[in-house]
Amino acid sequence: DIVTEGGVSEEGMLMDYSDLSAILTEHIHDMVDHAFIVHEGDAEALAALAGLGDDHRTVILPFVPTAENLAEWAFRQIAPHIGTAYGNRLRLIAFHVRETPKSCATWRP
Repeated sequence: DIVTEGGVSEEGMLMDYSDLSAILTEHIHDMVDHAFIVHEGDAEALAALAGLGDDHRTVILPFVPTAENLAEWAFRQIAPHIGTAYGNRLRLIAFHVRETPKSCATWRP
């Protein structure tokens, strides 16, 4: 529901972008930024990454990190945190993961 109360700064909004940005930063960005994402079953990659030292960040996931799987994972990370202070009903309906400027994967439950 869009905020329809006239004259308030939130009129026409669903959710403040700064609130959404904070959720994405905490639950996605801070976890994977500048990290190598690897499947827990990829022993060869894990062995290679183990030798890179403490300055290298590795995120080990229980699934193959394709764009499609990452879109579902990100959706599940974010969906419980989507809410609004405006008293309207709000829910996440899709999540997009961009591989390149021309390709992306979308996951919808």
